[in-house]
Amino acid sequence: MKLIINNFKQFVKSSKAVFFFNIAGFTVAFTAFFVIAIQVYYDFSFNKNFEHSNEIHQFIRYHHANGSNYWTINQVLPDEIKDKIPEVRAYCLLQQTNRTEVTAEIDGERRVHTTGYAQATQGFFDVFTPEIISGSIENIFDAQGKALISEETARQIFGDKDPLGQTLQSGQLTFTVAAVYKDFPKNCTLANGIFSYMFPNDPVNWNYHGYFLIEPGSMDKVTEKLNSVDIWGEEMFRKFSENPEERIEYQLPALKDIYLHGYNKRINTTLSLLVIGIILLLIAFINYTNFAISMAPARIRNVNIHKIFGVDLIRLRLAIAAEAVLFTLFSLALSLVCLHYFKGSGLASNFVADLSIENNRQLITVISASILFISLIIGIYPAIYTTSFNEAFAMKGSFSLSPKGVILRNTLILFQFTTSIALICISGMIKMQNDYMQNYSWGFQKENIAYLQMSDQKVDLELLGDELKQNGSVIDYTLSWNLPGRIGMSWGRNFEGKYIDYFTIWPVTPNFLDFFGVKMVAGENFPKERDREKIIFNQEFMRVNDFTEDIIGKEFEGFSPSDIVGVVENINFESLHEPIKPMAFVVFPSKEYYNYLYLKLSGNDLPANTAQIEQTWTKFTDRPFDLRFLDTAMDNLYRNEINTGNLISVFGLISVLIAMMGVYGLVLFNTRYKTKEIAIRKINGADEGEILQLLNRNMLRLLLVSFVVAVPIAFLVINNWLDRFAYKAQVPWWLFVGSGLLVLLISVVTVSWQSYKAAIANPVDSLKTE
Repeated sequence: MKLIINNFKQFVKSSKAVFFFNIAGFTVAFTAFFVIAIQVYYDFSFNKNFEHSNEIHQFIRYHHANGSNYWTINQVLPDEIKDKIPEVRAYCLLQQTNRTEVTAEIDGERRVHTTGYAQATQGFFDVFTPEIISGSIENIFDAQGKALISEETARQIFGDKDPLGQTLQSGQLTFTVAAVYKDFPKNCTLANGIFSYMFPNDPVNWNYHGYFLIEPGSMDKVTEKLNSVDIWGEEMFRKFSENPEERIEYQLPALKDIYLHGYNKRINTTLSLLVIGIILLLIAFINYTNFAISMAPARIRNVNIHKIFGVDLIRLRLAIAAEAVLFTLFSLALSLVCLHYFKGSGLASNFVADLSIENNRQLITVISASILFISLIIGIYPAIYTTSFNEAFAMKGSFSLSPKGVILRNTLILFQFTTSIALICISGMIKMQNDYMQNYSWGFQKENIAYLQMSDQKVDLELLGDELKQNGSVIDYTLSWNLPGRIGMSWGRNFEGKYIDYFTIWPVTPNFLDFFGVKMVAGENFPKERDREKIIFNQEFMRVNDFTEDIIGKEFEGFSPSDIVGVVENINFESLHEPIKPMAFVVFPSKEYYNYLYLKLSGNDLPANTAQIEQTWTKFTDRPFDLRFLDTAMDNLYRNEINTGNLISVFGLISVLIAMMGVYGLVLFNTRYKTKEIAIRKINGADEGEILQLLNRNMLRLLLVSFVVAVPIAFLVINNWLDRFAYKAQVPWWLFVGSGLLVLLISVVTVSWQSYKAAIANPVDSLKTE
């Protein structure tokens, strides 16, 4: 142990700069890897908290005609599936809302809270097996009136009071709290909040998510039966057999795989982060190796004195290898301090996982132990190299790398340059795609549009809008069912002798299209009167179903008979991940389908306008005032991509900085083992420029080779990532050139000072030292 400590002190003493760069590189890399590992573990453990997580499957419909998946089901099909497929043990239907307001009376005071809300069927307990803390789940979803709430929701609403038997109200619905369950973890499909009875609905409405509990090992049988004549019926089965390109296929992917491989396609982001984390570790350990080798000329004489005095070679090598462990141990301690403060920084908002040390102790312990073991392995090569010179040669004091050593060192530097250039290219393209999406024209106005959500049917949003318009707070207003990107209503209907499966329905008020500047392409806009359902289809609906403008004026069966009044241009009502799909705008006579009030603002004196809007709001309701802007809400559709771009940019910068520390180590080594050569060249008339060229030309060659290798790798990764989007930015040639030039510039700045010091050194002093 004493030998290890003495060697480590000698290493630090010989070059404080090398000590600093090693510690800084390790600390930054370890901190980044801890953060990434916590997020990756969060992603891979998503939906694995359920008792039957390996047996839960979610229902989807795959349409071969357009290659799209639809994740909803009606209320009738699940019973039929369970009756006809014995391998299906249970099922549950859910209809979740984003957030809803609930009212509770506590100690005579009426309080309003916002929480998650979902309607569920009784199979909820068989499929998801929540842990019940108190109360009874008997018949809880058999009829309206009872509610299951999460532990945290109960605490927020009722504080220390017993929630059982307490009454909650949401809009027209009233619940009695029947049971409290332990909160589901954050990395779970189910949002915590309130679960209650699911109201019956017409089979034509496919508005629910279906979850099925399947016997282990029976998925092949279930999939076959799911698409058999028993489920589809003879007519539809024959139609699909004759026209396979129009076939609709029922599928049941495992719930635990959907977060990574389903509609989010999170797997690409997760694996990208994991690869970046591993790259950062590799670069940090490569730096250590380069620094350790660059320090060899200054240490070999001391090492070989130990050998002359009889220190065992294996013991000496272990002592030198242990230096890597000491560096790692010290850096791990610093990285945990950095991790603690990182979770409170702005960058932490790019992660959805809990980054606190106390909630990730086990994972951090395993990672730390693994890194320490790796550091010992990594330390072996410098230990072998430093102790490989015989005593006479070492005491003579002239050193250089063997051909194999040169190849290894150059390969390590090549890897660092390649990853740096590739990461800069990738992060740059992600930034361009994010900018492209945020600035893309959706086909309707979204600037200076604010909105208010109101689920309480007692509040007449049209009266509120009228008063805001009259007092000059807003230019205009309109209403709809939900926001773009999360409309959440769809129909399947028979019309003109064909079944139209799954098209999006957006309930709106008559002025909605004019308010957003959406253009009609045929027929008329909605009339002001709302005596009967009116419907306007988009162009994609007409194209997919092969309809002409002749259908305008005909009757279409909606929730009640509807009049088709026109056709509107295509607009992007979902995120740009998806192509434009068939949809219809519908005006209903009833006001129950309008939960969002959109307000068109002038853009002048926004604080005063907001205050006036809030003052008017308080006349209609005592619910919290929460004015939001539509462009922000729509930008949030790309929050995952924006976060990914931010993270890759930051980690790319980190990788470049750590790699530049390695380049510094390369130049440090060159200047040390070429000291005599530099002195002789200067005595023979070489100027500073020629010496700089001697020291840096190898780095420039490596950088050129790295650029050639990095560009195709980055191009393939970028194209693979862009495949997730229906609308994508062009990949410019200058992105790759610019990335290479940036790394070149940083490299030149990094090595210039060290190279310049070697170039201007007095050759007489150098020869004396040699």
